[in-house]
Amino acid sequence: LQIIESIIEDTLQCEWILDQGAQICIMRQDIWQDLRAPLNPDGAILLETVNTSVTKIIRKLPCVCLYFGMVIITVQVQVSQHVPFKILLGWPFFTTLACET
Repeated sequence: LQIIESIIEDTLQCEWILDQGAQICIMRQDIWQDLRAPLNPDGAILLETVNTSVTKIIRKLPCVCLYFGMVIITVQVQVSQHVPFKILLGWPFFTTLACET
């Protein structure tokens, strides 16, 4: 796993965990609250973690802009209360950039 830093929605500077094994991008609820970004009204989903525990995902942010200097990347991010990290970037991020770590 690697850690990168970016600015979210031109508002909040934050560190992200890069995880090519994760199938989604996810952020903890308190970070989302600091952003004050609107959530997609679609229903909540369940997330099964590597250790087979199941966590409820609150909702999703359909279009989150990440600023890496002059480069802006847009990804869909899920929001959850019970994750042991602030923000994690998974496959959607890597697919968008077509990059490898």
